[in-house]
Amino acid sequence: MNNATPEFDGSAWVHRHIMSHFIAAPNSKPPYYLGKVTEAIPPSEDGQPWTFRVAYEDGPDASLNRNDLEADLLPVRPDNTHAIEETRDWIFLKKT
Repeated sequence: MNNATPEFDGSAWVHRHIMSHFIAAPNSKPPYYLGKVTEAIPPSEDGQPWTFRVAYEDGPDASLNRNDLEADLLPVRPDNTHAIEETRDWIFLKKT
């Protein structure tokens, strides 16, 4: 996959949600975290990847390249549906 292809517009992923998995120690916080893409930074040179800023629900921000973000990107929601974090089952789903 070439990250610098002109037909790819990373700005379309701004405001999309991701679900990232982190390896957790026993008795620690859940290993899955919901994040939201807050910024898309295009490549500065040919062959460089897009960079995406992600804000996670528990506070920290991260910078991810296109491949890492795409692996965790959640599907687009149909109009008039709730985001996963807006459902009453979100806490249960995180624990599962």
